[in-house]
Amino acid sequence: LNTTLSVALFGWTVYLLLVHLDRRSPPWCLPLLGMALGLLIAARGNALIWVPLLVLLILYFGWQKSRSLVRTASLLLVFLLGLSLSLSPFVLRNWRVAGKFALTTSQTGFALYAGNHPGNPDPYFRPLPFAFPSPFEQLVQLTIEASRRAGRKLSPSEASSFWMAE
Repeated sequence: LNTTLSVALFGWTVYLLLVHLDRRSPPWCLPLLGMALGLLIAARGNALIWVPLLVLLILYFGWQKSRSLVRTASLLLVFLLGLSLSLSPFVLRNWRVAGKFALTTSQTGFALYAGNHPGNPDPYFRPLPFAFPSPFEQLVQLTIEASRRAGRKLSPSEASSFWMAE
């Protein structure tokens, strides 16, 4: 169901971006755009790449529309407020559980490596040679393999960072 949710949130984010880029965009568009992107990031950690892109688009088109630094900055602030509002429960949970600031779950590095490892010649999922194809067992096996390669026991967060670097 995560894929269905991700596709719906991605479509909603793109729709709200297009509504915002319209010259007559309603004022509620930017906070909803931030909230939709925040939820998309929570569903798919790799959606973080959209944050700098949308910030640049909001700054550019905000300046083109108003030619006012204060107005452009307020547009960006409203967007970031919506983004913060939707990400705050996840960030607070990560802080409470792991004791560190993190926008995404500890699984981001695992997903990035699993989809882009050297043994994967195309964009389709291929099981990792050292892990079962079951997603319920892969996280444990990826943590064990990262610990083996690092030469010490790693936490899930450290293992995710390890695979992100790989």
